[in-house]
Amino acid sequence: AAEAKVGQFCNVRVADSTAPLLRRPISYAGFDVQKGTITLLYRVVGKGTEIMTRLVPGDTLDCLGPLGEPFVTSNNMLLVGGGVGIAPMLCIASHLQNGEEAQVILGFRNESETFWADLFKDTPVEVHITTDDGSVGTKGFPTAIMPELINANTFTSV
Repeated sequence: AAEAKVGQFCNVRVADSTAPLLRRPISYAGFDVQKGTITLLYRVVGKGTEIMTRLVPGDTLDCLGPLGEPFVTSNNMLLVGGGVGIAPMLCIASHLQNGEEAQVILGFRNESETFWADLFKDTPVEVHITTDDGSVGTKGFPTAIMPELINANTFTSV
């Protein structure tokens, strides 16, 4: 965590044994340099992530990282992510500094997954939600509302 930067990830080994053999790459949803902790957001899709559901507060994971090239942040960015792909967007939003602002488009399958949007409530970003079925926000993928937002704003990066 001491060397973590926004936009990076780690490869997580979820068991002491060789099953599952491969590490799982998971983006940082956040990190706290002072506490030496990282926050990971994941969806249970197989044995490795299922094992992670059995962890309790205080348990540790074998993480190889930070890996990847950090994001360069700027003022007035448009962040776009869907599903667990919102993790790096949350990390960026949580680490904006010096009055930096951003807007984020979050895409979800349906209303039952939109609870992840609440994670952005304590960040200085304006949140836009899309759902595949239209149950919350705009119906469609995040790309459905990108043109409107880009035309109405002067983003420094997307």
